[in-house]
Amino acid sequence: MDNMSVESTLFDIFDHMSLAEKHEIVAELQRRIDAEECMAKYLPEKTYLEKNWEEIMRLIYELSCEPYIDDQYEIEEIWDKVEEMIRSGKLTSEPWRVRWTIIRDISDNDEYDYYGVCDPMRNLVRTLITNDEEKKQFADYLWETPYHSRELADKLYQELGEYDRHLEYIEEGLGNNVQPYLELIHYYADKDEVKALAFAEQARVKCRKDLDEVYIYMLTCAMKKDDIEEIKRLLRSAKVKSGADYDHIVVAAGAEEYETAVRKRKREEKCTNP
Repeated sequence: MDNMSVESTLFDIFDHMSLAEKHEIVAELQRRIDAEECMAKYLPEKTYLEKNWEEIMRLIYELSCEPYIDDQYEIEEIWDKVEEMIRSGKLTSEPWRVRWTIIRDISDNDEYDYYGVCDPMRNLVRTLITNDEEKKQFADYLWETPYHSRELADKLYQELGEYDRHLEYIEEGLGNNVQPYLELIHYYADKDEVKALAFAEQARVKCRKDLDEVYIYMLTCAMKKDDIEEIKRLLRSAKVKSGADYDHIVVAAGAEEYETAVRKRKREEKCTNP
């Protein structure tokens, strides 16, 4: 409903009231106006950001009254308003209290994506965060609050160099894609070989392609320990895995001698047990 429709409806209601009711309404409105004016004297003046955000929220409200979102002029107005605010250079000097309130509002409302303005909202959030301390607060808020984007939190943690949280994010999403496993293997290889091998084994079992690097790492570790049984197990597994290039793995891991020994033992076993 546009402003003219609202105004028309209000006057229609007012016209159907009795004279006494009209006096009562007018008196109540005047009382509320007086109260707001009195309060306004003691309230701090709104900042540049607060004033512009109120205007954006007014446009969002008008969009929310539409039966569907397509290409309403309010969308373009929001894009232009945000771009104007960012270009002004005034946002970074706004109090953190004001910036943080708006950052949370944008995040809590899924960047107002439903209204077709997620891109300018993301740009606005990036501009409103001015240092690592603020970035950390935002990342923690996203990470700890349900239904918020942990993917964005992960990106922020990586920018901050907080790799532990990044690893936690990777571990939460492990599936049948080998790349996250490889990142974990590389990270733990020099820090915790047992953990690195555990992730490698998970990848070997769960993933279906691009497994060469996984097998190469596991074979290298087994050869350092001269663990013949483990080497045999890995070579047998690599040979039948469709996602592993057996010949490449053997050469890259430097396991030719072990592979030859395994073949020789198989031939001997066949001769012994024809």
